[in-house]
Amino acid sequence: MKRVRIDRFAYTPKGTFGTLEVYDGAMLLFSCRTIERPWENNKPNVSCIPASMYFMKLDNFKEKYADYQLQDVSGRSFIEIHIGNSMADVTGCIALGKHYRIDEQNDKYWIAESTVAFNEFMETMDGDKEAVLEIRENVISTAHIA
Repeated sequence: MKRVRIDRFAYTPKGTFGTLEVYDGAMLLFSCRTIERPWENNKPNVSCIPASMYFMKLDNFKEKYADYQLQDVSGRSFIEIHIGNSMADVTGCIALGKHYRIDEQNDKYWIAESTVAFNEFMETMDGDKEAVLEIRENVISTAHIA
C-alpha cells in the first residue's frame, strides 16, 4: 500500500500550505504543493483538518472525477484531495498544485497547475483503492520554497 505524506510548513490567514509526497516503501514516487483552509479549530467547511494519520479511499469528487476521500476525520465528513487553486476552492479539503503563486495586487496566495499536479498524483496512485495519509505540522525545509 502506498503511503502519502503532507508536510505543512505555513499556517496563515490566506491558507495552510504544504508539500504532498507519495512513497512506495522508502522510494519517493511523486511530490507537489498543497493548499488548505487556515486552522480554525477543525470547524467544518472553514478549517483545515487536524494533523494526524488517516486512511484514504478512492472516491468520486462530486461525481465529476476520481479522487481520494479521507476516512474517519474527527467531526468532519467528505474531506477529499482534489483540484483547486486557492483556499476558496476547498471547504476543508486539500487541493494540489505544481507551485505557488502570489497575487500581491489582490493579496491572495494560489497554487498553479492544479489539474496537472492532481492528474500526476492520480497516475502515481495507479488506481489503488486505499492508502495511508500522514499529515505533519510545522515541517520546515528549503525544498518547500521552490
